[in-house]
Amino acid sequence: MKALRNHQGLCSLVGNSSYEIWFPTSYSPTTLAAMNVLLRIAGFLLGYLISGVSSFVLFMASHRDPHRPAPAAFIVFAAVYGIGFAFFGGWVAAKIGRRTTGTAVGVAIAVVSVWSAWLDSAHSHWSQWVAVLLMAPAAVIGANFAARTRTPV
Repeated sequence: MKALRNHQGLCSLVGNSSYEIWFPTSYSPTTLAAMNVLLRIAGFLLGYLISGVSSFVLFMASHRDPHRPAPAAFIVFAAVYGIGFAFFGGWVAAKIGRRTTGTAVGVAIAVVSVWSAWLDSAHSHWSQWVAVLLMAPAAVIGANFAARTRTPV
């Protein structure tokens, strides 16, 4: 919201009321609430995409199926890699939205992983267990870390 308040001097500085269309000096509570909701949605989507796309890229680049057995070294590497990007995804979501937005990313990671394991019960579930037990908590920790280091508006 700080960025929204920094423009207030622009209209008076320019001296032209046509800038009021693009940079209004005040916002209605309804507009602020809508902007807040949009920021939370954008934060959630970006945070989840950071985690999901990075996992997709890892499995595509390594030519491994996440639903098939894998060597222990790859499982450890994938777990550390996933934890890092889940932490970053939760952190980004919390910075854009709020801490609860980043926590929602962790919950979404866990729910989608359990759903994936339930749908494909015949194969190995190591990637789903890593996501539920390690990546989802990492996203929540990232969100809490971002909220703790958040600068006041």
